[in-house]
Amino acid sequence: MTEFKIGREVYYDTAGKLLEDSNIFYVYCKTPTIFMSSQRVHEEQRRFHKKFFTELKRDIDIRYVFSLPYVEEDILNVAKKDKREALSILKEWKDVSKSSRIKLKFIEEKNPFSFLVYDKKTVFLAVYPNNKRGIIIFDNKEVPFFREYIKI
Repeated sequence: MTEFKIGREVYYDTAGKLLEDSNIFYVYCKTPTIFMSSQRVHEEQRRFHKKFFTELKRDIDIRYVFSLPYVEEDILNVAKKDKREALSILKEWKDVSKSSRIKLKFIEEKNPFSFLVYDKKTVFLAVYPNNKRGIIIFDNKEVPFFREYIKI
């Protein structure tokens, strides 16, 4: 059954809850937000960040696929404001990439959408023209093709 929910809070809370019970966590998104301090401004973002690094310690297959053009743009924007912050982000990527449990991959395209794949569910991030954000939660048995995007 497909579900639709609105709000940043529900996105991060759902992402964290699904992460607890999953043996896989595949992310396909524009930028590696998990490593961007600007994505830890709100409490639910900080909780998800903490949960992610806790889960990284257990036996879980984590794959992140990012858009290199967007990442370059983001890092340059961060560096314009705070060079130390940009270096901190790059250092965090370097440290995380040393983990055998996580695979990072940059792609050349400017992918227009983001989603998270777990064992049983996929969470698709929906952004509307009026800037409202929401998520669509798919059952992987109903919509199995999302895993095909995460080839590392």
